[in-house]
Amino acid sequence: MKLFEKIKNSLSNLWNKLNESLWFQEIKTRWENLESFKKNLILFIILSVFILLSLMGTFSARWKIHKLKKEVDEKTALIQWMHGVYQQANQFKHYIPTNSFQKTQSWQTYFQTLGKPVGIQEIEIQTLKKNPAPFQQKIQQTHLKLKIEDATLEQIIQYLLAVENGSKPVQLKNLTISLQENQLMCLTLEISGLSSF
Repeated sequence: MKLFEKIKNSLSNLWNKLNESLWFQEIKTRWENLESFKKNLILFIILSVFILLSLMGTFSARWKIHKLKKEVDEKTALIQWMHGVYQQANQFKHYIPTNSFQKTQSWQTYFQTLGKPVGIQEIEIQTLKKNPAPFQQKIQQTHLKLKIEDATLEQIIQYLLAVENGSKPVQLKNLTISLQENQLMCLTLEISGLSSF
């Protein structure tokens, strides 16, 4: 109640100050001297402007919500697709025949070759470590980190499919996709691949 009384007193003081000001008295006098038709016209214009501004604000808010919802739906679909790729890539067999590996082609050349058909020319490839595969002799397990910049979402999807369906067995360890300032995508992959000594 005390807060309500304070607000009421503040508004009352403000109204009294307005009534005491000369410019407010002049506006009030001119308003009272206007014809009824002109008063109604001014009120109609003010009301129309208020309604128009309200509609514009509502439309702008609805458009922003629609845009955000579309972005969320697209990112959700991308995450679901990446999860599917991750699950499929993790389906390793514990025994893979030795003759299924290519001995002549390095991992750097292999991943660069996969990128050319989809328009990806430069791939930063870093070898993290190498060690013998635990489930078969004469097979080497190589852990690599791939980074692709300035790619479209379509190029990234096509490249991931090429890696998944490629001739060399690989296992996806980590995948990160981020949006760059130029609105293109940056893909970072950590992969474990198997090859012959």
